[in-house]
Amino acid sequence: MLRDGVAHYDWVRFYVVAESKRDLVLGPFAGEPTEHVRIPFGKGMCGQTAEREETFIVQDVSQETGYLSCSLKVQSEIVVPFSKVARS
Repeated sequence: MLRDGVAHYDWVRFYVVAESKRDLVLGPFAGEPTEHVRIPFGKGMCGQTAEREETFIVQDVSQETGYLSCSLKVQSEIVVPFSKVARS
């Protein structure tokens, strides 16, 4: 829905926390396949987001140290952490 609803979104993906609580594992995505199906906490923008639990907005990924490129078409990236909240 995000990819189809916003014309300039080329790649939309969701990573989930692995059972180890130290890695992210690729979940649902829309776009080209990627080799980054498992990302350690702290590595790349997704891993940093998981480790710090804060949103990252990167205007130019080519200027980012340690960026993990999933597609050569990606020029900027927004990474947002979210979690399921248990209801009582």
